[in-house]
Amino acid sequence: MGKNANGEDYFIRLGYITSRDLLDKGTAIFLKLNYPEIFAKLQKAYPGIRNNL
Repeated sequence: MGKNANGEDYFIRLGYITSRDLLDKGTAIFLKLNYPEIFAKLQKAYPGIRNNL
């Protein structure tokens, strides 16, 4: 199927928040500052998000 910008397999994007290929473009910081409750849930499900801050 191909790879995304981070060299990962393409995946079906379920929504803006699940877009892992944009985490290194500031999405993680945006979520943490503007939607702390969503960021907290995401951090529990995907601890690696801390690497993108």
